[in-house]
Amino acid sequence: MVLADKVRAAKRVYLIGNGGSASNAGHLCNDLESCGIRAYVMNEATKSAWENDYEHAQVFAKWILLHGEPGDLLIALSGSGRSANILCACAAAEKIG
Repeated sequence: MVLADKVRAAKRVYLIGNGGSASNAGHLCNDLESCGIRAYVMNEATKSAWENDYEHAQVFAKWILLHGEPGDLLIALSGSGRSANILCACAAAEKIG
């Protein structure tokens, strides 16, 4: 199944990223929503607020565990592929199914 098929099949799509990837996630979220797809992105202000309460590595994972359900799709954008908060979010999404 290609990404486009997974996006269309998902109940909701969550997008995450750091730095420039966060901007790309926001832009992609807007593009998906304009196609009628239920898409959500954690913006920088919300991420900053959550980082006041949770360690940086857990911010996206906590968000995914709170909102995500089986049948949702997580799209994680990362230039390095090694960001702890991205990897923890992917593990949280796998846990949900």
